Amino acid sequence: MFEEIETTPLFGANLVAANFKADPRVDKIDLGLGVYRNDAGVTPVLDVVKSAEMRLVQNQPTKSYQGLLGDVEYSRLMLGLVLGEAADTSRIAVLQTPGGVAALSIGFHLIHSVRPNAQVWVSDPTWANHAPVIKHTGLTVREYPYFDQETASLDFDGMMTCLSVVPAGDAVLLQASCHNPTGVDLSPAQWDKVIGICKTRGLLPVIDVAYQGFGQGLDEDAYGPRKASEELPEWVLTATCSKNFSVYRDRVAIAAVQTRSPQNAESTLSQMRRFANVTYAMPADHAAAVVKTILSDDALSADWKAELSAMRTRVHHVRRTLAHALRRATNSDRFDFLERHTGMFSLLPLTETQVENLEHHHAIYLVKGGRMNIAGLNSTQIERFAAAVAQVTAT
Repeated sequence: MFEEIETTPLFGANLVAANFKADPRVDKIDLGLGVYRNDAGVTPVLDVVKSAEMRLVQNQPTKSYQGLLGDVEYSRLMLGLVLGEAADTSRIAVLQTPGGVAALSIGFHLIHSVRPNAQVWVSDPTWANHAPVIKHTGLTVREYPYFDQETASLDFDGMMTCLSVVPAGDAVLLQASCHNPTGVDLSPAQWDKVIGICKTRGLLPVIDVAYQGFGQGLDEDAYGPRKASEELPEWVLTATCSKNFSVYRDRVAIAAVQTRSPQNAESTLSQMRRFANVTYAMPADHAAAVVKTILSDDALSADWKAELSAMRTRVHHVRRTLAHALRRATNSDRFDFLERHTGMFSLLPLTETQVENLEHHHAIYLVKGGRMNIAGLNSTQIERFAAAVAQVTAT
């Protein structure tokens, strides 16, 4: 039965991770896999997460199923975190999912079920897994201009020109903050214009919230979703806790859909529940229980915000230090943009050959195309990295 199956190759950060693991060199540096690391090179379990887990060990009465929707209180708290506590959620269908990919999958399956011919417009470039997830649901992927390679900045004029002719009923995938892979975000004023064009042209925003709190702050990073919630009758939103709660392997997120009425929200949720049932059925509870414990307790919430702020501050510091080191090493301002960008990722202006040379000659691993995980560098590696980049770009 399975004799004719062809090997499906790894791609993106997963391919980099596999190559990195196979490299025997002890001084190798992994800047591919998208996880936060502290200056010791460790992706930490937050202290506040450990505190919440201790409470669960002591007080959790059962590990029976939560149901197809997952923990509804967790989902309510997550909506409050993203949209603000004062947001009207009466028209929103929401459920817990095992990670952001599952949330995206449910959102796009839902879109396909009501508009199978819809196109989904994604930024050029976007996260490597966005297109495969969208295509797997049967939808067509198109691209809108986003990143200007020459200036390492947002091509907002190109983006708006493209969106102004996107057919009504199509979906537009937008990253809320800390854009992966470029590190270039929309300003509040630009968000206003994007949401305005979605409103006037009848486009459906799909907003991916993967790094809330890693850019400018919890509220600042949620400007786009909050503006969309206020201005638009419908949208799809996914929000994952992997990065900002550092619960990566425990996998928890939400998928949410704003509809035109509370009644519409109920029917929409029934469809989302159906997709969940045939995909994974009951979502795992542990990470949701941890996040719920933190967000429902003022003291734990304050501790979490402090730890999140420390992670954000470290990423900003690495960006600034790296930009200065590259200026010295290359005797140019070519990499100064790193200090202006936000979040864990930026695209380095490197050719495929230069990325391969970093890997082969310097044991430094980036994703093809030049995406680097800024948070993967520790303070002892910055000068070495800058020197390596200077060397491969000088030849």
